[in-house]
Amino acid sequence: MTETAPIDQTRQVEYDPMAPKSALARVLIVDDDPQERRDLVRIVTALGYVAEVAGDGEEALEKLGANPVDAIVTDLMMPRMDGYATLSRIRRHA
Repeated sequence: MTETAPIDQTRQVEYDPMAPKSALARVLIVDDDPQERRDLVRIVTALGYVAEVAGDGEEALEKLGANPVDAIVTDLMMPRMDGYATLSRIRRHA
C-alpha cells in the first residue's frame, strides 16, 4: 500500500499591492445572494485578483460588454437569467 501526500488546498499567489490594477487578473462574480457575493469577493481578492460583481446574468452581460474579465464565477440558479443561460450567451458572443 502506498501512502499519498495530502492535497494542498491553499494557493500561494504573489500579490503586489503596488501593481497597477490592469496587471492583475479580473474575476467577475455573478450571484444573486449578497452574502455569497461578499464571501466570494473576499476569497478572490485574498488570492490577489481584482473582483467585479453582478447580481444576475443580465447584469453580468452588461458589465462584460463594457469591460471584459479574465474569469467568471457564477451561481447557476438566479432570477432574470440563470447561470446556464448567462454562460451560453457569453460563449456565443466570445
